Amino acid sequence: MLLLAACASEAPQEPAAPPPAAEQTVDIDTEAPLPADFHALTGRLDGAPAGSDIELALLQIDDNHRPQKMLATMKLKGTGTPIAFKLPFNPEKFPANGRVELHGRVTQAGMLIKRLPQRYVSGSNNQSLGTLMLVPAP
Repeated sequence: MLLLAACASEAPQEPAAPPPAAEQTVDIDTEAPLPADFHALTGRLDGAPAGSDIELALLQIDDNHRPQKMLATMKLKGTGTPIAFKLPFNPEKFPANGRVELHGRVTQAGMLIKRLPQRYVSGSNNQSLGTLMLVPAP
């Protein structure tokens, strides 16, 4: 008799899933002061679709044009309009006689859709790069 009573009871209800958290994007404050021992590359990226994911990386490059070391990186959200960036880096990590380039890529739904053609960075000082155009990925 107990067995039948247990089968007749209602199944426990699963708790309702919490509503999804709203996606938050952080605006990069291009005017914010840097730590005393850091420098920065600043500029604007043009051509990133709204909602896309942008990654910028400052890379040390070897003589065979291969990345050897990441000096700095940052992620941004595309807005569909030119977006300001400020990529801070430690100038002490900058190679004295090495080649350094700024690289960038834009993904949407996990697919590479655009890229920033590599940009040579001369020296470890603060630099304003102006507006950089993103191009379609091959």
